[in-house]
Amino acid sequence: MSQSTPSPRVVIVGGGFGGLAAAKALDRVDADVILFDKHNHHLFQPLLYQVATRAARSNSAYAVPSATSRR
Repeated sequence: MSQSTPSPRVVIVGGGFGGLAAAKALDRVDADVILFDKHNHHLFQPLLYQVATRAARSNSAYAVPSATSRR
């Protein structure tokens, strides 16, 4: 009876630029990645005024789960 080695578990605290970059980088690795954040969205505030004046598209805020391909 063979035992398989479980996948490593990685916990990322914070869904800011660093947390999302780490989650995207670990998406290619065989690991269980858990991302904790107090919000369920990522917001890039410097572009909000451009969205309000319709100078930019409204993709300045998006759901954190949509930032990675695996869920």
